[in-house]
Amino acid sequence: MSRGVDLSTIDAVQETETVTFDFGKVLSSTSTITSAIVTCESVLGVDTLPSSRLVGLPAITVSPSTGASLAAVMHMFGSMVAGETYRVACQATISDGQILNLWTHMPCVTVS
Repeated sequence: MSRGVDLSTIDAVQETETVTFDFGKVLSSTSTITSAIVTCESVLGVDTLPSSRLVGLPAITVSPSTGASLAAVMHMFGSMVAGETYRVACQATISDGQILNLWTHMPCVTVS
């Protein structure tokens, strides 16, 4: 499982954020993402229902780093709990049989 760059802090009260899991640089030119599972876990234990922070379903899209089609996964997160740091992760099934994982941390505060 690979760790991406930690995300900037999200405001629990005022923001929803779409996170992009970019697999473009590790896929061959003929491989694409065929399905994806996104998860959200509590790191600090403040949020007892972290999976409820996922909004909607993941979308398989263009890689922002390479421009390759079907090489990134986007998912929206919202209704976060201030004081929590979330571990958000994506497991992508690739057309060539690989299963790739990417995760990062999303710290959450109340700005207002």
